[in-house]
Amino acid sequence: MATEIEITDKVLRVCEVKLTSEEYEARTQQSAECKLEQSATEEEKAREDKKFKAKIDGLNLEVGRLSRIIKNRAEDRNIECIRHYHKPRRGRTCVIRPDTGEQIEEREMTESEIKDYDLRFLKAREQELPGIPVAQENASKGTPNQKNAEKKGGKRK
Repeated sequence: MATEIEITDKVLRVCEVKLTSEEYEARTQQSAECKLEQSATEEEKAREDKKFKAKIDGLNLEVGRLSRIIKNRAEDRNIECIRHYHKPRRGRTCVIRPDTGEQIEEREMTESEIKDYDLRFLKAREQELPGIPVAQENASKGTPNQKNAEKKGGKRK
């Protein structure tokens, strides 16, 4: 009679195994470290999200600004303009763009501007008429603002 021969192989299977006390403590420590790393990673992600959001918001603003420029075919720039005193009439000042000749501002002159104008006027007259002392000339002619006050019935100072 033929004997049966038993043939076996070793195979691996995942089976539940009860932890020893040392293994339990090790897994508890690993879990705590993993939770700390997870929390730190989430915080880092939140910081990075804020950075990216700020960058994206900045790019959105720039795209909007450039879109308006393209649509309007124009953009705002600083242009050195010329301020005229007592134009278009006495007591008023206006600002003219030299590149287009356009008047971009007109308003009443402030007291400070009037005083500054008078000082500049006197200095210009002094350079224009170097032989005549300023005090004599001013006494006989007066500044433009003093003349204007006389016309309105005021007295020269």
